[in-house]
Amino acid sequence: MTQISKNNIAIIGQSMEKTIIKNAPDASTESIDKTATIKIAKNVQNTYLQDLTIQNALDYYKNDNGRAVALWDQGTKTVCKNVRLLSYQDTYYSNLQGAVKYFEDCEIHGTVDFICGDGSVYFKNNLLYCEKRKAAGGGSDALTANNGPATDKGYVFEGCTVKSECPTVSFGRAWNNTPSVAFLNTLVDYSAGEFGFESSDIQRWTKKLMNQNAWPQFGEYNTHLADGTVLTPATNVVTFVDEKSGNATKDIETVLSADSAAKITMAYTLGEWSATAAADATQAVCEETAAEFEPNGIYMVEADGVFAAIIRGSEFMDRFALYDGVNYTVRKANARGGFGKKAGEDPHEAIDNTSAESVKVQKIIRNGQLIIIQNGVEYNAQGVIIK
Repeated sequence: MTQISKNNIAIIGQSMEKTIIKNAPDASTESIDKTATIKIAKNVQNTYLQDLTIQNALDYYKNDNGRAVALWDQGTKTVCKNVRLLSYQDTYYSNLQGAVKYFEDCEIHGTVDFICGDGSVYFKNNLLYCEKRKAAGGGSDALTANNGPATDKGYVFEGCTVKSECPTVSFGRAWNNTPSVAFLNTLVDYSAGEFGFESSDIQRWTKKLMNQNAWPQFGEYNTHLADGTVLTPATNVVTFVDEKSGNATKDIETVLSADSAAKITMAYTLGEWSATAAADATQAVCEETAAEFEPNGIYMVEADGVFAAIIRGSEFMDRFALYDGVNYTVRKANARGGFGKKAGEDPHEAIDNTSAESVKVQKIIRNGQLIIIQNGVEYNAQGVIIK
């Protein structure tokens, strides 16, 4: 287990595919609080993760069971951007009441309760991937297990995609306290296998409470296929059962109206911090020419596809306008140190730090004067365009 114990730490990788942080504990050590790959310590603030995978490679299928946390988050104001979490049971554990956290354009894989815990967490445009529940197939997966108090907003999933290799999926289980989970505008993708949300124990949500009196606040709105077919029923009153209180039951409507769904915004979920979270996850757009680089901006330079340096914008001309016409890829960092697309690329596309076209820069001498050429534009030694 690797612990982040200081505030304002950013860990930036090259991409989900190229940067993998992994541990592989023995299956006998399975536990929600012993095997985590990365742990953000209690009350730590402003952790930022981007362009990487965190994996817990415990051998889950050895016993078709095993709690193995990839990211155990006891901090607050955590932002994950383009992060993939790989495990099976309890993959992501949010573990601080009153905390706020934000996930954007991420992937979270798992089987049982693979997004679990408390706090207020907003998931935007994430892929939720249900792995096989058992090595031989069959069974059911649960996307969430929330145990937050009524003062937390719980888990909100906006515009997320669900894929599954498991035939039956529950949106969530009621773990403890006053669990709150909302799925808004969810896309169901059958490309990994078709699946449903119903079984004897599941009516889109798991009917049995995990602990006594954990009556949930569960909601779903506009779950749909890619062609627009709506899968959310007009009504879904679930009779939840508290086996630990003499099989007490409570009927709860789990389908949200359009008006109710519209109120469950990022600002509602994360409060005043929501604007900061959105800004932190916004990828910087690199200027198209070196003359436009922000002097004190932070840039990453690759030379012919190989990492060269991280520099300030004012350093580029002196350090990288080479005589031999080396091809460069330049990317700009956002406020948290995460690098966006290269100059000229659409910043709204998913980041792929391995396939960008290059920016060509040359330095020549003409009539005794230094001329720098980039993308066909000529500059003098001070970076001013030559008229």
